[in-house]
Amino acid sequence: MTSNDQPDLDAIEADRAILRAAPNSSDDWDDATWAAWWRTAERVHGDAPAARSAAV
Repeated sequence: MTSNDQPDLDAIEADRAILRAAPNSSDDWDDATWAAWWRTAERVHGDAPAARSAAV
């Protein structure tokens, strides 16, 4: 989130691009792909309501 509680859309799009480019099998994912997956999961399933709405 940015300082004004707005989602960082550039960061969200960057994570989406990483995940779209990732191999189909997570066995072949690199650290950057796993980090993007983790950030996306946190945005979707995190405790903050704003985090969930920002991911969709």
